Amino acid sequence: MLAADRRPADSETAWKTRFFWLLLGVVVVRGLFLVFFVESTDLAGDEAYYWDWGRRPDWGYYSKPPMIGWLNALAGWLSGNSEWGPRIGALLLGTLSLVVAWLFARALFGLRTAFWAALLVLCTPANGALSLFFTIDAPLVLLWTLGLWLFWRAAEVPQSWGRWILLGLVLGLGVLSKQMMLVFPVLMLLWAALSPADRGLLRRPGLWLAVLIEFVFLIPVLLWNARHQWITVQHTAHHFDDNSHSLGDYVVTFLQFPGLQAAVYSPVTWALIV
Repeated sequence: MLAADRRPADSETAWKTRFFWLLLGVVVVRGLFLVFFVESTDLAGDEAYYWDWGRRPDWGYYSKPPMIGWLNALAGWLSGNSEWGPRIGALLLGTLSLVVAWLFARALFGLRTAFWAALLVLCTPANGALSLFFTIDAPLVLLWTLGLWLFWRAAEVPQSWGRWILLGLVLGLGVLSKQMMLVFPVLMLLWAALSPADRGLLRRPGLWLAVLIEFVFLIPVLLWNARHQWITVQHTAHHFDDNSHSLGDYVVTFLQFPGLQAAVYSPVTWALIV
């Protein structure tokens, strides 16, 4: 009887241990590869562009919100403005994204599935790239994944103000990383509206507080833009310009999308998701 009672706990410990060794291996291998990568590869164009932002910390920049500039300022200060700063920053954020993905999968499906989910994330080209190149997507992916996990936790205990506030803070940091984070509250509200079991969340003030907190973080960025001819807004608007594409162009773009997704996630992972 005692042996049977211990089995679930032993199994959980085993899967936690497996993830610990997986994570340790990831850090060691990526760290060793980083030595070669820094010595043989210059900063990519986008990386150098964002690194220059770090020399002038501000509340906004031409094309993106300020988070990557702030992170580069911190990385430059810690590394003496060497290439090691951005590279280590990318390694840390990419690896933390892996940890948060494991936490989210554990909350949804348990430790066994969480381990395999983390392994799948690790095998994606996207996670590898985020761990090498210090661009806006490194903090965005980390904060988006963290937002998913925190939203799930808040939905589990909707009366907890603390969970909603923490979610709002993460979403706020996310919107300081990339404009795409503005889509998150829209998807969050759509999920609550379309899920009959969770529609009651729309009547929870905590949910709306989280959305409000995110938009409060946007205020200094908007004020900066107002003082700079709304330059970031103008840049973002160009993505929605109507260039009068033909129907064939739209069909090609539509067909390219799953191909790009397969490249980002790896064909095997993409096939499993589909």
